[in-house]
Amino acid sequence: MGCCAEGEFEAPDCEDNCEIFDLFVEPYECDDDGNFLIDLVFQISNPGTMGFTLFGNGMNYGNYEYGQIFYTIGPFAGDGTSIYEIVIQDIENPDCQNFITFEAIDCSVPNNVWPGDANADNIANNFDVLNVGIAFGATGEARTLQGNEWMGMAAIDWSSTFENGVNYVHADANGNGIVTADDLEAINLNYNLTHGDVTPFADEEGTENDPPLFVDLPGADLITIGQPFTAPIVLGTDDLPVDDIYGLAFTLVFDPEIINPADAQIIYNDSWMGQNNVNLLTLDKSFATGEVDIVLTKNDQNNVAGFGQIAAFIGIIDNIAGKQDVFIEVKDVRAIKSDESPVLLQRPVEIIEITTSTTLQNANNIIRIFPNPANDELIIANEFQLPVSFCEIRKADGQLVSIFNDSDKKLNISHLSAGLYLLKMEIGGRVYYERFVKI
Repeated sequence: MGCCAEGEFEAPDCEDNCEIFDLFVEPYECDDDGNFLIDLVFQISNPGTMGFTLFGNGMNYGNYEYGQIFYTIGPFAGDGTSIYEIVIQDIENPDCQNFITFEAIDCSVPNNVWPGDANADNIANNFDVLNVGIAFGATGEARTLQGNEWMGMAAIDWSSTFENGVNYVHADANGNGIVTADDLEAINLNYNLTHGDVTPFADEEGTENDPPLFVDLPGADLITIGQPFTAPIVLGTDDLPVDDIYGLAFTLVFDPEIINPADAQIIYNDSWMGQNNVNLLTLDKSFATGEVDIVLTKNDQNNVAGFGQIAAFIGIIDNIAGKQDVFIEVKDVRAIKSDESPVLLQRPVEIIEITTSTTLQNANNIIRIFPNPANDELIIANEFQLPVSFCEIRKADGQLVSIFNDSDKKLNISHLSAGLYLLKMEIGGRVYYERFVKI
């Protein structure tokens, strides 16, 4: 059993004692699983003829023959914190051994953030605003490359994650290190762009015992062909209020051949859900297909309870041939609490029947109101001096503010606040509408 084997490892002054020296390791690049290999390099004098064993940290890496320049072993977890020890032991002479320690390299892969895809589901849409609302105010390391361009940008994980494990860094769309309302710009800019496979949304509808979400269409007598109408978007009722909610994203669907998509608008007045641009974030997108994506979410980490109008839909019906059923449906609803648990909602649909004779446009100037703008008094004039039997004034959002029964042709509007109003008039058995401005 001699240690002085002939060959490249033989020392010039061959003695009977083995010695292992000049140890060092050379790490490989991290793999996709966050692990890495190392090349182990060492020198030995007077080795045995049976090779050597590598082991350490409770693991045996196997037996090897002498003669290689380096030995590749691993994989090791690239957590950046573990300390590894590798022991080299001559098989023939167990006392002939040495060891080396090294710290793991950090294999954590920077997040690839696509500006606007705040929930990392490979598409930018209204659901992403919910994540911005949840993470609102959170801070972390800013991206090296900032901006809203639709491309993957490397980013370091922040300290918080959403309930599904997605890191908060994705909600920082512009990459400046803080989640604010400015991050909605990227969602709006990159809306419906994708960067991979997108899983279809699984829409789960509530039951008749859950709070409703619906569009409260005005009666047929309140709609004038070719003129704007306002329909409140309602969440919850007195009988079925919402107990707790933080954010709500959904889509409205209507017939684009009846309601012109180019005229569709969504307005957000202060409501029981919050104050827009204060403690409430909102965003909407209209499409020529007759769909409007909408989202409202809190930004203060506090749930809210209540019922009633949360927004309003403004549209124009300008293509009626005979009798038509008009309705606006709600689909693709995602409602959440501040802990991201779901809120189930039912979606009733209101249908109104419109005919070309339901209401008449004031196209021939049969009816005229003046002055406009007006301050204290509004005068109604009509070509045939017909009596004005009924008048109704609504705000631009559809809220009723005044009713005049058996009215004469002068309306006292001094009590109204400044703004745009819609005046409904029943004259000679027909209904007319005019808009006016109160100053």
